Amino acid sequence: MLQFILRRLGLVIPTFIGITLLTFAFVHMIPGDPGNDYGGRAWNFS
Repeated sequence: MLQFILRRLGLVIPTFIGITLLTFAFVHMIPGDPGNDYGGRAWNFS
């Protein structure tokens, strides 16, 4: 039982890293600027 729990916990780390990398990649592949999409021209301070 302990071996099963350790194996499952060992698989959590690569799964978490993979999900984090995929989310990061998808966020940066989306065209446009999230701040501009959310606030529009009203939040453009430059």
